[in-house]
Amino acid sequence: MMKKRRSGFIAVVAVILLLGTLTWLVGCSKNNRGNQLDSVDANSIKIVETNESFAISWHAVTNADKYKLEITGNETIVSDYLAINLRSVQGFTFPASGEFTISITAQGDGYADSAPTTIPYKTEGVQLASPEITAFENGVIQWKPSNAVASYEVKVDNVTVSANASDCRYDLSSLTGLKRVEIIAHGDEVWTYSSGATALAYNASSKALEFLPVTDCSIKDDKLVWGAVGGAKAYKVVDIEMNSVTVTDTSYDIADKLLIYGVYPISGKELINSATVQLAPIKYLDGEGTAQNPYKIKTILDLRTIDYYETIYAEQVASNKNLPRNVYELQNDIDYSYVPVGDDETNIHTLKVPFFGTLDGKGHTLKNVRVANYDGGYWSLFDRLVQGSTVKDIVFDSPEISTKLQDEDHPINTTIATVAYYNYGTVSGITITNAKYAAAGGEIAGIVAHNYGTVSDCTLGGTFKIEDTELEKQACYEVAGIVLENLKGGKVTNNTVTEFTAVGTTSKDATKKSYYNLGMVGGIVAYARAGSVTTGNKYTKITVTNANASSYTVGGIIASNASGTQNGNTAGELTANNTKATATTGSGSRALGTLIGKTASV
Repeated sequence: MMKKRRSGFIAVVAVILLLGTLTWLVGCSKNNRGNQLDSVDANSIKIVETNESFAISWHAVTNADKYKLEITGNETIVSDYLAINLRSVQGFTFPASGEFTISITAQGDGYADSAPTTIPYKTEGVQLASPEITAFENGVIQWKPSNAVASYEVKVDNVTVSANASDCRYDLSSLTGLKRVEIIAHGDEVWTYSSGATALAYNASSKALEFLPVTDCSIKDDKLVWGAVGGAKAYKVVDIEMNSVTVTDTSYDIADKLLIYGVYPISGKELINSATVQLAPIKYLDGEGTAQNPYKIKTILDLRTIDYYETIYAEQVASNKNLPRNVYELQNDIDYSYVPVGDDETNIHTLKVPFFGTLDGKGHTLKNVRVANYDGGYWSLFDRLVQGSTVKDIVFDSPEISTKLQDEDHPINTTIATVAYYNYGTVSGITITNAKYAAAGGEIAGIVAHNYGTVSDCTLGGTFKIEDTELEKQACYEVAGIVLENLKGGKVTNNTVTEFTAVGTTSKDATKKSYYNLGMVGGIVAYARAGSVTTGNKYTKITVTNANASSYTVGGIIASNASGTQNGNTAGELTANNTKATATTGSGSRALGTLIGKTASV
């Protein structure tokens, strides 16, 4: 009995031990040896290319402690799965074609390798960084080398002077003047592409490097915007009158009607000076400036931009005498009434750059022009119309212009002339209605102050007043309906003055010599100089009041004619200080003539 029980016990223990062994073996087979790792998720593979790296990443695989990377003939084992830079792996090369297969296999101690995850890849390539200037001494420019660069190209004024400056230096010392210098890094055009140019100016006179001015300017939502210049710490914005303001942004608000000449970077580097001011190509106006497609003027700011385009023309015509002139057209009426006017303010700007082109008003109107107490010298829309220029067919409706004395030493510098101070070109078809002009210490002309060109087919009506300056030595000043002074070569033809009044001012101090300050009035021309022509003009009604009591010269067509040619002119009704003109040509101290005030020797 005892033996049977013992043997049965042993059998039970053996069965238990066998079951435990089997359970352990099954557990091991589930958790360790003999199992294959999961494959890398193909969708998780990310590649980032730069000049210096080829970085590859993917999601980790559970229980993997390393990965085998294969790329067309290259193999490496890595322990990480984040941003692995294969360019830094010694001996790892890439196919020159940029097309290959990437294979990644997960590996882990005690686990079977995963099935390889394979994806095709074609490099997109990266753009090389622009070369960085590192030194400049004795005219030799140097820049930082890069292993990713196949060659460096140096250009001077857009001409290649070195196709492969492999030593990363170039000698500029033999250059003269101001030269544009560009350094471009070229790649293999598969893995790396050419950089943007590092563009600078070499100033031979100062033997210095300078930033180039900004050239990619454009206008968006009343702002002038431009591209950033590497290395610039700020920018100078220069207006057409050479006033400047410094900004750190790459935009500038021009809604306040500032007309910009150019933008240039201020240097933030010791090796490079700030740029020299140059005109920036800004597209202010629609059109091309040709007779077939004129520049189109629609707004107050548009009219001002004539100065910008004529500045460009003046710079270019100096080296190209056959350069076609700009053509501008008004597209609509322009109303200045919404622009506020207060003391010493104006709602219209003079165009100070000599005008070479053609401005065709197409019969459109400039309404409600206001210039209040202007003290900047003479006022006119154009400072100078050069030979060959034309301004035509514009209506000025109800303009009001007043000037004031600058100082006692300059009592005759406040002339008013609606269109131009100096005219060597052609002014025609200008109509001025209901003008109200007042000058202190100066003269007033309806169209042009000093004419060497042609003024024709213009019409004027309004009131011109000479204000008292309270200066004891104030001269007796002049007024003319069309042209103040018609000089040698000047032609004033077929113009009309309708209802026109010239008014002097009685001085507050009757003891002063300038008790009355209006001395000369010409319905069409005040002075007709030798060699001038005044023909075919007419007036309807001219009234002169408060002219200088002791002496004045008033002529319905010409006040003072000094051997100028005049014929074919038609008189209307003329009175001066309540005296009606009856003689064709006047004489004496109070000369009054329906056509000529008096004949002068000069």
